[in-house]
Amino acid sequence: MDARGQSASCGFIVNVQGPPRLTVTRFLSFGDSLTAGVLSPAVMMLIVSPPESYPFVLQGRLVAGYRQQTPVVLNEGNPGEQASGTGVQRFRGVLLQQRPEVVLLMEGTNDLLSGQNGANAAIDALRAMITEARSQGVRVALATIPPQRLGGRRDAVARSIPAFNDRIRALASAEGAALVDVFNGMKDDLTYIGIDDLHPTARGYDAMATIYFEAIKSTYEARPALGWFPR
Repeated sequence: MDARGQSASCGFIVNVQGPPRLTVTRFLSFGDSLTAGVLSPAVMMLIVSPPESYPFVLQGRLVAGYRQQTPVVLNEGNPGEQASGTGVQRFRGVLLQQRPEVVLLMEGTNDLLSGQNGANAAIDALRAMITEARSQGVRVALATIPPQRLGGRRDAVARSIPAFNDRIRALASAEGAALVDVFNGMKDDLTYIGIDDLHPTARGYDAMATIYFEAIKSTYEARPALGWFPR
């Protein structure tokens, strides 16, 4: 109403959007030293630093991003293991013990030391792990493995990684697993890789956590409910 007593009215709708939520909150990171959080601070020196591992950093980001929930990321990284060896052997027991809703699976780096036979065995093992997870009602987010530095002590492995990751992408598609493309998120900045040409630096693990966070957000975030209030 204005000073002359003339009035008018209108109406509009206010949409109220709830906070983002995840459809799953219990994650298990399964893999080798790249999951455990091994760092190479000096030549011929390796240390395990769980607080700098990607699962630890990822949990912090999930907790900050989904404050109405309590996301958990369990770390089942086992340094030195091969997917086709200890990895596939311990996988079932770990799932039964930890009871995750989603397993973040990243294995195969050490299998590549055995060349093409190792790559073939790793893919077979990853397929078996996906089948096992499905039998337990656990969803799988399958990750490509990070790059390694060409020309270093693991040059042959570094050169085989792109082709191996193509097979991982194909496996994820064929098995209906979510894909977490760690390799593509790190390949253009090899300062993410430590002095041993293999293990990520703390900054590299932070980048991995970011890649996983975005994949989880796009795959497992629920659309917030909308409420409307006419005014």
